[in-house]
Amino acid sequence: MLKIIYFLIFTTLLNAIPTIVIDSNETNIKDFGVEYYLASSNELEVVDISHQNFTPQTNRLSLGTNSQFTWIRFDLFNSTGEKKNLFIHNELGYMANEVNFYAIKESLVLDSLEIDMVDTDNAIEKMYGTDAIFPLTLEANERKTIYIKNVMLAMQFPYFTIYDERHSKRELSKKNGFLLIFVGMFIALALYHLTLYFSTGYKEYLYYSLYLTSATIWEMQLSGMLANYFGFYFNPINEYTLLSVLLVPIFLVLFSKTIFNTKEDYKLENKYLDSVLIVFTIAIIIGLFNVPLSLQLASFFYLYLTVILFMTNLSIMKKGNPVASIFLVANSFFILLLLITDLYYKGILSYSDFIFNAASFGVLTEALILAFLMSYRIKTLQKNRQENIKHITSKTELEEHNKILKITVEKAVQESRKKDKILFQQSKMISMGEMIENIAHQWRQPLAEVNASVSVIDNVIYEKYDNDSTIEKELTNIENLTNYMSKTIYSFQNYFEKSQDKKEFSLRSTIYESILILGKSLQNNNVVINVEISEEFIHSGYENEFQQVILVLLNNAKEALLSNSIQNPKIEIKVYKHYQEYKVTICDNAGGIKNAVIEKIFDPYFTTKKSNEGTGLGLYIAKMIVEDKMGGRINVENIKYGSCFSITLKREKLRDEQ
Repeated sequence: MLKIIYFLIFTTLLNAIPTIVIDSNETNIKDFGVEYYLASSNELEVVDISHQNFTPQTNRLSLGTNSQFTWIRFDLFNSTGEKKNLFIHNELGYMANEVNFYAIKESLVLDSLEIDMVDTDNAIEKMYGTDAIFPLTLEANERKTIYIKNVMLAMQFPYFTIYDERHSKRELSKKNGFLLIFVGMFIALALYHLTLYFSTGYKEYLYYSLYLTSATIWEMQLSGMLANYFGFYFNPINEYTLLSVLLVPIFLVLFSKTIFNTKEDYKLENKYLDSVLIVFTIAIIIGLFNVPLSLQLASFFYLYLTVILFMTNLSIMKKGNPVASIFLVANSFFILLLLITDLYYKGILSYSDFIFNAASFGVLTEALILAFLMSYRIKTLQKNRQENIKHITSKTELEEHNKILKITVEKAVQESRKKDKILFQQSKMISMGEMIENIAHQWRQPLAEVNASVSVIDNVIYEKYDNDSTIEKELTNIENLTNYMSKTIYSFQNYFEKSQDKKEFSLRSTIYESILILGKSLQNNNVVINVEISEEFIHSGYENEFQQVILVLLNNAKEALLSNSIQNPKIEIKVYKHYQEYKVTICDNAGGIKNAVIEKIFDPYFTTKKSNEGTGLGLYIAKMIVEDKMGGRINVENIKYGSCFSITLKREKLRDEQ
């Protein structure tokens, strides 16, 4: 045994390479010395590396964030008297871009294993879940120098173990057992609070769920679960998923802003939290172009996050918010445990399972405390809401009653004004009807006497002058004019007389009588009326009211033609059957109605005329007559050269149709 010790001391001093001695039947070595060399590029080969100056180091100590290309070296010496089959594990191989193993003896490469994570198929074939494993054989009393090339994105963890076959298999079988429970809790909490968000609409539930989701993805990457169960490795193709570590603080800050309502209640603290969002958003943008640089900066950004969260929570707590104390406890756990892991990443702390996974424990602890925080806050909000309701119910009800009463009074006043104007318009029409009745009474007898005188003159002239065609023609004109005047007076009289009962009347005759009333006015303004009515079209309803509607539409069309100075002004009237209805259309070529007002023209008091030229009641009254009294419909649309009003009346089965 003394000879072996002397030999090891001599060779160590001679070669200055740390030596791991295999001196028992079972091999389960986790803590041992190594040497490392930080290369500036990925160009060096194993034949060149032996001449470089290596630095002594202990296994599983972080080499910091500036060591992307690292060479690890140590000797293996089998001091037993029998051959040993060994397995060197790089237990963080899943985090590398490239892992190469070389076994060298007397400057010759005896065995090698090269794993390129960029080639996904190659990685899946050669990796054992999270572990890159290099098998080698040592004969009795044989020594080999092991070189390991480790290429990682942003930081280096020389995490190597040496096992015999039994221990190698056992270690692989234990991978991620605890983390499965950890991740399962995260996923359950995320889904639960996402459900609460959809049912309540509180944004803090959404941000908390997204915070848990991003933390879960980060933990599954960091722990190697994605590699172990899904063959997902950190090659350049997948490296963007590492940016999920930058989403965790973003959703945590959004959650903080929402739960404390900092935008409204804590404006200074809100600015500090916004600065964290800006910093991590910048980090993500950098990551879209350079993932390693973004991850290197993340360590400093997380330090900034911890300071801001602690300061803002402490400030809000001092201002009397009881929820802030719970949040401060949660953040304190997270900050402390995150700091422990960060110190390991920077190479300050030595490896242990707790130190390496401290950040994960911090996230889990904070997530559970924040879940309690939300439950507490929602209960507080509900309690405050109930108390506020008790205090302001009577006041609110009174305000609501006053508001409703005010609206009711205003509505009643408006309706009263509308009715007053309609009644005023109707009273004017009644007065006009009485005036027409008086005129008819005064004119009827003189007109009859004029006709009688014409007959006498006609007989006398016939006896004395035989048959003078000129005189005969003039007398006929006088007779026609007196008949026309009598008929006009009759039409006006019927128009202003309100119908009490439904009766059968001819649509064609009523329309022609309406044209007769306006005939002279239309003729004087050169307005041509084309009428297309093929039959009488007998309808059961209110004749005078229907005539009033026709007169309103004809008069509106005439005024539109005149105000727009239309050349060759024309009005077309058509009546036809359409299934079980009569259709009456009155169209003009006056240029149409502006789209902005066409929907309003049937509203009461709406008019496009000057204030002294119209009341805006004509079309409103026409609509009331057609729809309320006659059970029909009235509509308007623009056509090619003007507008077209249509009246639809239900056609009843009359005696002559049975």
